[in-house]
Amino acid sequence: PVGDGSAPLVINNSAQWHGGPISASETWAADKVHIVEEDVHVGSGATLTLEAGVVVKFLPGRRIVALNGGVVDADASTPQSPVVLT
Repeated sequence: PVGDGSAPLVINNSAQWHGGPISASETWAADKVHIVEEDVHVGSGATLTLEAGVVVKFLPGRRIVALNGGVVDADASTPQSPVVLT
């Protein structure tokens, strides 16, 4: 028989869905899970900043693309608080 047990469980229901062009700079914060449901294109002159500790999940076949002059900045990632792309 399987015994009864309990364990603490933390669920983060804070999710933000993304898709399409980014024409002005924006930051994806670590307090939400970011889900790429359609390709994200970072346009010329725009920067997509990924905060330390952010988790970005991709639906199958989806991606983030920095177009000519666009920037994806994940420099804040550290071993203690990595940027996770999955």
